[in-house]
Amino acid sequence: MSQHTLIYEYVDLYFELSRDRKKYYPLTSIALNGHWEVDGVNYYRYRLIELLKLEPEHIAKTLDSIGTEDLDSFWFFYFDGPHLAKDMPDEVLALDRISKRVFASAKGVYEYYREVHIKD
Repeated sequence: MSQHTLIYEYVDLYFELSRDRKKYYPLTSIALNGHWEVDGVNYYRYRLIELLKLEPEHIAKTLDSIGTEDLDSFWFFYFDGPHLAKDMPDEVLALDRISKRVFASAKGVYEYYREVHIKD
């Protein structure tokens, strides 16, 4: 088994165990102060995006419980990568109806990335 395959299996297991136990903070806390890499971090980010699509209420509640600096840090990790979408992702837009604070943080970080990375 290759090292990359093993990393993916560990990330999958970590997500499954945390979700089964309704422990969302450990899943989101890894993203704090993180940045995108072409490795297991990229796969972790992919799984985090999928989790937000599947369980937006749980993720919003978890993120709403952390400080503003950590919340912004989470979104910097979430939007980091080689390609920023020209429009804010639907799973993030959906947060507006769940938590205004979490959505405002996401929107601010997304707009920062658009300003820095996308030249219209």
